[in-house]
Amino acid sequence: GGDINYRNIVGNTYEISLILYGDCSGGSYPNLFTSSPVIEIYNNGSFFQNISLTISGNPGLEVTPVCPAQANNTSCKGGSQPGVAQFIFKKQITLNAQSNGWRFIFNGNLGVSGAGRSGSITNITANGANASVMQLEATLNNSLAPNNSATYSTIPTPFFCINTQQEYNLGAIDAEGDLLSFDLVDGLD
Repeated sequence: GGDINYRNIVGNTYEISLILYGDCSGGSYPNLFTSSPVIEIYNNGSFFQNISLTISGNPGLEVTPVCPAQANNTSCKGGSQPGVAQFIFKKQITLNAQSNGWRFIFNGNLGVSGAGRSGSITNITANGANASVMQLEATLNNSLAPNNSATYSTIPTPFFCINTQQEYNLGAIDAEGDLLSFDLVDGLD
């Protein structure tokens, strides 16, 4: 899984962030440490530029929310329980105009491999060559003023323990306090 977002630095300069969550037992997992994800940038449907993000923070930080008794048994630590690690990639970009139609698109291109569904998921049938490739998109309207995207306040890796009450809230927050609404949309292709 993953998230894409942006943060205004000053004027038309933005920091683009891509947060990816890797399956520690997945075959492509080691590639995340050396990846340079490519973000395609469009303005009202016209291609503007590609940028390659660089790894930031603590690459491979384990974020598996397993039960405390299983914390040392995840695949991130060589164990047999599922394990998930977080990778954050960032880069600043200066946009050439204010517009109501900026789009930042991650189409699974990691520079060294592709991002997509874990091979551990075996109950989904893939149709087509790119059926399991990840695509994320963030839109920006900075026509009236600089803006920041909403960010999630919860890491999207829910694990639930048997006989233990759980609550899950994939909450979102917005730096400017903008009104947030959510809609289901068709998958991107």
